Amino acid sequence: MCPPSEKRGQILHLFKPGICWKTINLGLIWFLQATGYWGVTTYLPEYMGSQGVDPYFNMFTIFIGELPGLCLAMILVEPYMLGRIRCLQVFSFSTCISLILFGFVGLDFLKAVCVIVCYFFMVPIYSILNTFTPEVYPTGIRSTAMASMYMLIEIPGLVTPFVGEYLVSSKIPWLSLIHISEPTRPLYISYAVFCLKK
Repeated sequence: MCPPSEKRGQILHLFKPGICWKTINLGLIWFLQATGYWGVTTYLPEYMGSQGVDPYFNMFTIFIGELPGLCLAMILVEPYMLGRIRCLQVFSFSTCISLILFGFVGLDFLKAVCVIVCYFFMVPIYSILNTFTPEVYPTGIRSTAMASMYMLIEIPGLVTPFVGEYLVSSKIPWLSLIHISEPTRPLYISYAVFCLKK
């Protein structure tokens, strides 16, 4: 039985010994996942439009990638398949690879394929995190942990449009390549995910 409500569910309970590093690691994963997602989602349509790709085709490729990825994640997230942590590792690493390839391929067709693969693996990460995060915490602070993670992922949603606009208007070629491929964010996500323990 849980203690009375005034003694449970406080945000400081997320930083108690034994839970603190889990909170920091999961917070990092949620934050970087949101940063990568919003960075790609706000930047890609504008970039692809500047390359002459039809915006409707761009949206079509995004949705084509999301749906099968979500179905695959629903199957692989089960403990008798890949499980939560391994599924996070595979999907994060695959997102990273697809974004790096997007930054270096030259053909529009290959870029569209990279976008499909990116969204195939990137969007289901939220579903996997929504499944995994509450399982990490004791019952009394699960909702506090999820609320904290949801608050944390709002920050990139507010900031990345401005960063994307700066990078689009920047005349520094390597800076725009970093944003196009966004290799650092998914690599950090992959690193943080690989640090998770069962």
